[in-house]
Amino acid sequence: MATGICDFYVSIAEKSADGKYSINNVVPPDEFATGWRYQGVKNSVFTNAAAAQSCEFAQRIGKETFSVSKEKLGEWDDFVNNVVILTAQYQNTTGTYHPEYEGYPSSNIWSDYKVKQADVILLGFPLDFQNLTREQRYNDL
Repeated sequence: MATGICDFYVSIAEKSADGKYSINNVVPPDEFATGWRYQGVKNSVFTNAAAAQSCEFAQRIGKETFSVSKEKLGEWDDFVNNVVILTAQYQNTTGTYHPEYEGYPSSNIWSDYKVKQADVILLGFPLDFQNLTREQRYNDL
């Protein structure tokens, strides 16, 4: 099942010329992500982080059970290391935070330039997403 989930995420991701993977037309928890005529968003930070972690888990299983080819493991590794995890400057500081999705908050009619949904906060717990600084966890609130 884990390998199938990873294959799914890799199959729906679009790889750009710079080697980064984007996942488009995602339905995040924020029901006002693009206004009333909802079309989905690009690079939901929670979706992309969960996809990366799913593929890391699938890689570990594939390596331990020898059930996945080296080529497939390499493809998953490329995805994990290059899926877009958005960061942006936090207000008037040098710190950063994770926007909910590409275009946030300007494309959200109710955001008031604040994180509206818990998906960003969930990067710290329960996902325990790698490379989050203490400052980012605080700014994500």
